[in-house]
Amino acid sequence: MRGLPEDPERQTQHQKHRSWVKKATAAFFSVVLVMIGITIAESCFLTPASNRRQKSSHLSPEEEALLKSRCPYMEKIAPQPGFENSTVFLGDEYKKHSVKVWGDMIRIPTQSYDLMGPIDEDPRWQIFAEFEKYLNATFPVFTERAELEHVNTYGLVYTLTGSDLSKKPILLTGHQDVVPVPDNTVSRWTHPPFSGHFDGQYMWGRGSADCKNTVSAIFEALESLCSQDFHPKRTVVVALGFDEEASGYVGARNIGKYLENRFGKDSFLMLLDEGGAIVEDVYGVDLALPDTGEKGRVNVVVDLETTGGHSSVPPPHTSVGIMSELITTLESSPFPLQLEPSSPFYTQLQCMARFSNSSMPNSLRADIVSLAKDPEAKNRVLELQSRDLYTKYLFSTSQAADIFNGGSKSNALPEQVSAQINYRIDVGSSVKEVQDKVEGIVRQIAHKYGLCVKGFGTYLQGFDPIPKGGFTLSVTDALEPAPVTDVTENPTWALLAGTIRHVFEDDGSVLGSANREIVVSPSLTTANTDTRHYWDLTPNIYRFNPVRMNYFVNIHAVDERVLVDAHLETVAFYYDFVQNADCFDK
Repeated sequence: MRGLPEDPERQTQHQKHRSWVKKATAAFFSVVLVMIGITIAESCFLTPASNRRQKSSHLSPEEEALLKSRCPYMEKIAPQPGFENSTVFLGDEYKKHSVKVWGDMIRIPTQSYDLMGPIDEDPRWQIFAEFEKYLNATFPVFTERAELEHVNTYGLVYTLTGSDLSKKPILLTGHQDVVPVPDNTVSRWTHPPFSGHFDGQYMWGRGSADCKNTVSAIFEALESLCSQDFHPKRTVVVALGFDEEASGYVGARNIGKYLENRFGKDSFLMLLDEGGAIVEDVYGVDLALPDTGEKGRVNVVVDLETTGGHSSVPPPHTSVGIMSELITTLESSPFPLQLEPSSPFYTQLQCMARFSNSSMPNSLRADIVSLAKDPEAKNRVLELQSRDLYTKYLFSTSQAADIFNGGSKSNALPEQVSAQINYRIDVGSSVKEVQDKVEGIVRQIAHKYGLCVKGFGTYLQGFDPIPKGGFTLSVTDALEPAPVTDVTENPTWALLAGTIRHVFEDDGSVLGSANREIVVSPSLTTANTDTRHYWDLTPNIYRFNPVRMNYFVNIHAVDERVLVDAHLETVAFYYDFVQNADCFDK
């Protein structure tokens, strides 16, 4: 999962008062916020319409109408009466319980590594058996009632079967594993990385944020509901992979196949996994940003072979020099910025223009409103957004030359040089588009030096193998951009967004601002999650960490930690979401 903000105690005053570009960046990413009417069973209800946000005084009637069509207002959705109110999780008594069970989960060092042997041979997998024992012992009411299936030994699928099998199930997912803690960083932690230490405010430890906050919250919520004799009408499935941090090929990929064989394609109402979060006070707006899409990715490997010789009589350009020129040329030709109406970030801007307060400059608001019809306004917005790298790559393909190898001795000309470039592919692009661009630039360099090119499996026309040597192109870990969940007139989006607003505005008043409503906008992640293995299960895939990002610190880094009060809001969210989904009339 992506990185989050740095330790607030280490931020400078300038960082704390960063520009709106930085705030929007911290918001991580976004996709369309458009809305919907939703059919709700009589047992569910909307909160009073008096909470409806009024038209911004900073917009003309024409601008307001335009932005309303692109970013409608979302109504809150609260659960039916009958179970304890989710505010029970925000009290001191429950906090003690949550600190215990969540801390115990963090104390199990479920590290996964990029290169691990087969499950029955590599002993590093065995820690996941301990994790399963912990879940079953700590949440006995839910785990005894739910059916448990093991997928590829350590993949866990819990099914709480509903009484109405005509209703599509919901799928709640997460991962048991965490990124490793390098030995040379352990001494830098304020508290040991697997101590699950609670300092009175924060829970410290590897995985506290990614993603044991989510996993613990799901199980805490379901344990509470089942302890109150909750018997759902709609089936609830919880699926936990165990190598998400290594792309999920051993865990989630097999879970996805299992679920498709068991339930069928497009068999789930919706899927909710880790992803975006809540970013506070962006021009007076709190943005909740569920990711409705993921960028693709591909590693392009470029190998160059040339004739060797003694370094005392070198050619004008060695293979190291030629490869360096190629990398420089690639970096001088970045992918274009694409801010189209289908772009996730495009709609986030529309939402900000509609709901932000007077702190947004009128000129910027006007440019955002005019994006579709005024090329100059669009260019101004693009220029402003591209000043920040995080924001820039929400609407363009990134390119990073990460690995370079070549040469073996200082007095011998290098005969083999290789480079690896990582691309994170924009939702409007493809793996092939990346390959074509790289091939074109490689051909230019090859032609300059009289080299041949073998492009992704075949010799390119006009470049036959010749004695001087040549380039060979290949790819690893290719993944197309994920299908973007269409939220237009999508009732599952209303269900998710309405629950977010209810929990984090009403229940979450302890951390939230009473003066700011939450605007829920779809979002885009530049990283990848286990959902890459679940695309065929439902078109409604949402990636969302129900947590305020200000309190979600140092993910994947030294001193990873989460404010416990923020975790309790996460528990409250899953508790209310499961209930709302159960009475959802679809």
